[in-house]
Amino acid sequence: MDCESESGHTDAEIQFHAMHWLANEGYIRYESCAVSEKLFLEVVLTEKALGALNSIPADLGSTESLGEIIATSVKEGATEKITDAVKSFIAVSAGYIRYKLTGGS
Repeated sequence: MDCESESGHTDAEIQFHAMHWLANEGYIRYESCAVSEKLFLEVVLTEKALGALNSIPADLGSTESLGEIIATSVKEGATEKITDAVKSFIAVSAGYIRYKLTGGS
């Protein structure tokens, strides 16, 4: 079932655009993409993504890595925790990009 979000976009559209963003930002690589089916094939995480997932974000008040928090939250169906973890992932990503743009200083 493909539900519509509050923005009027379907889950498949949101997921497709999220995957596209992850690829554009260098978090995933993929072999091919079927736009008409909103499908990415042979996706792998990059070193950049693994680094972000292994980070321990202070804003979540946990000693677990971001990846561990996301995995546990998905298993528990804790949507609010997943949302918070994704926000932290984006913040960590922005910090990484800023770090690279300033020459690692």
